[in-house]
Amino acid sequence: MKYTTPTLIFAAVAAAADVKIAWRHDRHSDETSLGVFDTSTRALVADACGSILHTDTPIDFSHVHLNGTSGYWSVGNATYGISSNPASGPACTQKYNHEFILVECTGVDWAPSHIPKALATEKECFSDVNMGHHFRRMEGRAVRRAEVVKREAAVEMSMSPEEMAKRQYTGTCTSQTFKDLYGDGDPFQSYFYKQLSETNDCGSATSCSVGQTQSVSYTIGFSMTLVGLEKYGWLSGGFDVSKTWTTGNTYTCNAGLGEKVCLWYNTAHTGYTIQYSEYNCGASNIRKYTGIMKSPNNSNRGGGYYCVVGTCRSQGDNYWEDGASGTAQ
Repeated sequence: MKYTTPTLIFAAVAAAADVKIAWRHDRHSDETSLGVFDTSTRALVADACGSILHTDTPIDFSHVHLNGTSGYWSVGNATYGISSNPASGPACTQKYNHEFILVECTGVDWAPSHIPKALATEKECFSDVNMGHHFRRMEGRAVRRAEVVKREAAVEMSMSPEEMAKRQYTGTCTSQTFKDLYGDGDPFQSYFYKQLSETNDCGSATSCSVGQTQSVSYTIGFSMTLVGLEKYGWLSGGFDVSKTWTTGNTYTCNAGLGEKVCLWYNTAHTGYTIQYSEYNCGASNIRKYTGIMKSPNNSNRGGGYYCVVGTCRSQGDNYWEDGASGTAQ
């Protein structure tokens, strides 16, 4: 069969020499994508569906094995292995589990003369749109929900929750506090990431692992974006959520020579707006204030274990990332 080289329309834009490459793999659909980012500005330079970026200096991840921790990849004629601590050349960290693989390589010298115009914008390469959101969060590229920040910065209240808790009423008269969903709650997904294990350094060993014996199971509770509101209790808001979720620690992660490996857990939450109202004994002087409640999704829908190689922190370290609008999928 005669092979015809596809015609490419090039944009008159040269890539930055020092770049970061992200290779993403949805293990269920077997779909992959490649992204290239300027190291200094973190701006997108090129993006393509599949495992090969076609330029005059191609980037090829098609020989990376399915576990994301072995095989090789290339930039032009230069070939590299997958290691977060190589003897020389780019370093490639990994995050993976049974659903996805993310390999991020830094210290990459890539300077094609031109970049095809079609590669200059980010692509939606995964049939499961949630997987695209997932990779953006894993890469630290998720945009924080502006409406959440706005609510936190512009909460209306005539008295702070702490001051209200200290308020004294005379006689037998007591105040009452009610909590309700504010409108439809404007639900969205939010993710709480926590390192369950110690960090295991493979050192001179050919390989090493980290699992249950080096890990801790944590119970994750609901949270409020406004400090002080937790004392007024939890409300499901009618969503498929629970007050707490226990992570467990039954998962094993592997790494290679000279690498560091650890186990992380993603507790998926639904965030929604709650309004609290306080009345005094005369049913007057009502005070209302709102906050965002984040509750773990039942069965941890949208979350789970994953392994990290090369970018471990300390056991118990954690952070939040906000996700897409809506309830758990």
